[in-house]
Amino acid sequence: MNTRLVNTAAGVILRALTQNRTAAGIALALESAQLLQSPETVAEMERLRAQSSEAYPGELVMLRGLVATLRVVAVHGDLADVVKLLDEHQRDEQDAFAEMGGA
Repeated sequence: MNTRLVNTAAGVILRALTQNRTAAGIALALESAQLLQSPETVAEMERLRAQSSEAYPGELVMLRGLVATLRVVAVHGDLADVVKLLDEHQRDEQDAFAEMGGA
């Protein structure tokens, strides 16, 4: 028995009961809390979440900025400008990894 999951489920059920939920409402509350999923499904979801995480803090913001800049350069610049931006991004990314203690 997984005591943590049992206690979590008990809390979800208690909250649903205090809101006068029906049996279907309680089941929906348990599903929303991801307590009706198999351990394999939960593990797969955690694996997918980990894959979609940023490799370093600010990575998503940095990439969005790079894409926005590349769009402008693609219209008004030339390939040399694109290469320069990608080189700058690579240095910025290396610096970010170095700040985390791993490169």
